[in-house]
Amino acid sequence: MSAPNNSLTSTVLLPTNQFLVDAPCATQNSSSDIGIFVVFLILGILIVIGNVVVLVVILKNEVLLQTGYSYIISLTVADLLVGINCVIEAVMLRVAVPEPKWCLVRIAFLILASLASILSVFGIAYDRYIAITNPMVYTQRVGQFQSRVIVTIIWIVALLIGLAPLMGWSDVSVYAGCCQILRTFIGSYMLFLTFACYIPPLLVQLYFYSCILQISRNQARRIADLQRNTCVVRNVRTSRTHKALKTLTVVIGCFVLTWTPFFVALAIHAICAESCNLHTIIQDCLVPLGFTNSFLNPFVYAFWSRDFRESMLVINCCTERNRERLVRVWTIRRTTRVTVVSQRVSSHSEMNTNRHIVYL
Repeated sequence: MSAPNNSLTSTVLLPTNQFLVDAPCATQNSSSDIGIFVVFLILGILIVIGNVVVLVVILKNEVLLQTGYSYIISLTVADLLVGINCVIEAVMLRVAVPEPKWCLVRIAFLILASLASILSVFGIAYDRYIAITNPMVYTQRVGQFQSRVIVTIIWIVALLIGLAPLMGWSDVSVYAGCCQILRTFIGSYMLFLTFACYIPPLLVQLYFYSCILQISRNQARRIADLQRNTCVVRNVRTSRTHKALKTLTVVIGCFVLTWTPFFVALAIHAICAESCNLHTIIQDCLVPLGFTNSFLNPFVYAFWSRDFRESMLVINCCTERNRERLVRVWTIRRTTRVTVVSQRVSSHSEMNTNRHIVYL
């Protein structure tokens, strides 16, 4: 009787033992896990708070809604979803998901939010590039409709790519309950994310912003050549160039430093698979590093803008009278700014680009 019992015992326990081997996230309970949980949770909460503030300010200000903030709204919504994903990752950090279908749904939500954020950043770069290189065309042709069409395309692309693993572009043949990116993605999908969804937008952004910086320098040089006065002109030229360089460095730097390590590691893992053993570093270090970009975006693209800061001031005014007065002053100043830019465009189209550069 003992032999059959042993056979039966091994038959029953084998799946459980296999589950524990293939799904360490379901069994670990160490101090490092607590630290990772805290990082994910705090980061997620900060991302949600920052992007909710940005979204409320924009939606409460009709002027901002009419001045090309479609890409900012798209980025804010995407980053808000990333923050929610970050909280979910904290809660589900070491929890097994027995059904692979639900794991793929969770991963699809994560990829959708992250790609929408990355592509929205690309959309902002494109919008600024057109505004500075072709201000006449931008003023006359690039309106809310075109920006909304591009934003719609961004979300459709992000949705399709995010749903790809759920529709079969994944490998769950050895899935044992540990719902992590590297345990569900197939190598070709990882390479696709890196070389089709990240590197091309990054390179195009670098091109856009290098052109913007070059135009800023040329513009400052032309102003100095036309006015040919004193060191004050040289100081203004240097100040404008430095401001453009500083802004572009922050914009590109935040994006590259937060997302590049993740996508590089993802590509390496796709090539060398298990021999590289990158599961832990990607899941516990590089994923939250990428999420950090969604925490920084409100500061880079919203709080840095004077228009946005003034809009926050308008909303926080204590009395309705002060609020209306600030709105009138702000509207007059913005109208004057647009009029000046339009006059510069009609007389010398290249000379108006500096206004756009200042408000990067």
